[in-house]
Amino acid sequence: MGNFVEKSGIKEMQEFYQEKINPFASDEIAKSDLYAKLAGIDNEQLKAFLFYKISQAIKRGVDVELDILFPSINSNEENSIEFVDLVRILGILLDNAIEECMELENGSISIKITRNSELVSYMISNFVRDEVKEMGIRAGISTKGQNRGKGLVNVCNIIDKYDFVTLNSYFRDGYFVQNIVVYS
Repeated sequence: MGNFVEKSGIKEMQEFYQEKINPFASDEIAKSDLYAKLAGIDNEQLKAFLFYKISQAIKRGVDVELDILFPSINSNEENSIEFVDLVRILGILLDNAIEECMELENGSISIKITRNSELVSYMISNFVRDEVKEMGIRAGISTKGQNRGKGLVNVCNIIDKYDFVTLNSYFRDGYFVQNIVVYS
């Protein structure tokens, strides 16, 4: 379609296409590609939740990279975190990453989910501002003003309910990385 519009020579149609159609089509193609990558997740609720969060990020202009590296995962296994707790943790971490990326000119988020016979790992990484790197990340403290920073406190409280779930948070190469590990 883009080639047809360009070849038409009609300036108004070209401008309309570039301003209205092309951005929408690009976002939809990106979401479609990401949804296809979610196919390895057997749990439809988890798949839908991740698609929703990824779509939110894309709608806000944040680039998202998704890697799912495992045969398949079903969150209903015996020694598993409760689904509502997993979604709450992932939701908070993804919302924080999206907010931070919106403060950056070229913010991006990487989501990597891996599984082996011993664990499932959910790794979320995003670029951060220098101010954030200098201050560090601590639950209950935020660069966004008062009455903020409660999300990580809530994440820690949820994780404390489980002796087989850990959260590792660190900076690496300009990224802030949060890795939730659920051991089998």
